Amino acid sequence: MEDAVQQALRESEAADLTGNTVTPFILHKLTECTAGASLRANIALIKNNAAVAADIAGALAKIEGDQKRRSLFRPAIPRQPAPPVAKP
Repeated sequence: MEDAVQQALRESEAADLTGNTVTPFILHKLTECTAGASLRANIALIKNNAAVAADIAGALAKIEGDQKRRSLFRPAIPRQPAPPVAKP
């Protein structure tokens, strides 16, 4: 894979590519050099990243929801212990 990346970089330099044209060129060349394996790997990576992000978002929502529920059930005025009752 490293050889394919280096070859794609050399070709992009030879073609005088700069800026936002470099990445699509390199990705296309890597797809060609790897017979599509790099594209499939990138797609799998994107799907996995989305799944991880969804798990994190779900966990964060649960934490925030738990904190909100606890704050809903707190008394507005903190309770103070009742004064001792005097016995006759």
